[in-house]
Amino acid sequence: MAKKLKEDVDRLDELVKVFCEWKGTAFTKWTDVGERKNKGKESIFDLIEDPASSSNRPLSKEEIIRTYMEELEAELHEEDADAAVVNAKMNRIQDMHSECLVEQMRTLFTEKTGIDVQAKDEITLQSVIASMDAAMSRTFPMEDWLKKPEQPKGFSRSAWMEHVKISKKFAECFAHMCEVERTGNLEDLNLAMAFGAVLGVDDWEDKYAKALNIEEQRNEHISKLFAFEILRRLDEHEYFFCTSCASVMFNVPQYIAHFSTGHHCKRARQAINEDGPGQLIAHATKHLLKLSSISADIHLFFSTQYSSPYLESGNRVPRLGKKCIPSEIFLNKIEKKYAKKINGDVDQTRISDSTYLASILPDIIKNHKGDVGKELFKEIDDYFAKGKKLFCIRCRVMVSTRALFYKHVANPYHLNADYLDDGKQLNLLTMSINIHTREIMI
Repeated sequence: MAKKLKEDVDRLDELVKVFCEWKGTAFTKWTDVGERKNKGKESIFDLIEDPASSSNRPLSKEEIIRTYMEELEAELHEEDADAAVVNAKMNRIQDMHSECLVEQMRTLFTEKTGIDVQAKDEITLQSVIASMDAAMSRTFPMEDWLKKPEQPKGFSRSAWMEHVKISKKFAECFAHMCEVERTGNLEDLNLAMAFGAVLGVDDWEDKYAKALNIEEQRNEHISKLFAFEILRRLDEHEYFFCTSCASVMFNVPQYIAHFSTGHHCKRARQAINEDGPGQLIAHATKHLLKLSSISADIHLFFSTQYSSPYLESGNRVPRLGKKCIPSEIFLNKIEKKYAKKINGDVDQTRISDSTYLASILPDIIKNHKGDVGKELFKEIDDYFAKGKKLFCIRCRVMVSTRALFYKHVANPYHLNADYLDDGKQLNLLTMSINIHTREIMI
């Protein structure tokens, strides 16, 4: 039910965008609920009447949302429909759908764990900030994964060396793929090496699955072996790139976690069904997820860090207010002052083109690490030191300190957010914070 509703919301969203373009009105998010007025209404919440008010029985949240969607779709076909009102209604429907999904998650969380999350009527601004502060304060024990694993007891030397050999072979292939993706040119991929490594892992997986003795112990040690061989080859890089998603990451945990995000998995599934180097890279990342438990651990760490505050707060996350930072004034200020100096002449029409984005990233990162970039980060750092309500307008996350906000900006879910009109992955604030705080994020 929830999946079908999400698909319908997305479909209606596209119709509203087309309608607004036809009317010559920009399709933009309304971020200040209650502060904008339209046709005498107090807020966009008033633009939709409650369909349950005239019913003999209360409607479920799904039924209410679907009723709103049907009414709005009918309104799209009216010649005198107001584009601004249609846009506001669409954003209201999207907000309601998000709230509905979070409520379902909270209910499921309670059923599965037996732990009650905070009731809605008990939620305050302070409790929301506290839950987000607690989530962003979590740390990941990366040093444990960089220790070379030892041969487990009861495991023959010959079998262990076989696993060491295939782990190194696959890790070398994975590191090579990482290097190729950083260029954006998949034609540089060594197909013979990639085929050999991926096929070798396929063969080893069959042996692994058929093993009966000390399986749990073997699982733990072998997955750590794969992780160790991969991590020690990747740790030297200053940034990573995914050609499937045209996304840039700034440290190893972000890079590994990226392969578990829904954004990447959707594109990887498409790549696996295609021919060429992209298919091999998709297969390799699939094996990484399957063979190395660090993938699951990192994914759980970041997803918990990102989602737990919403479960605890019931999605009652404050919207952007005048006292929250960063303000639009500040963002516009640094954009005007530094964008040209750091990003250069970026062709915004090609910003989602992996080859183009990969080609300009080295100079952009170099500029961020240079004098101009250091000046930008100092201005950002000084600005955030003044605030106690630090709000990410993309993710609707509010924390109380500069350090916790920086950890949110380093979260892969923020990195892979839809950046709307400010340049995917070239947002000055996001790149500056990730580059200059890279060593302290985990």
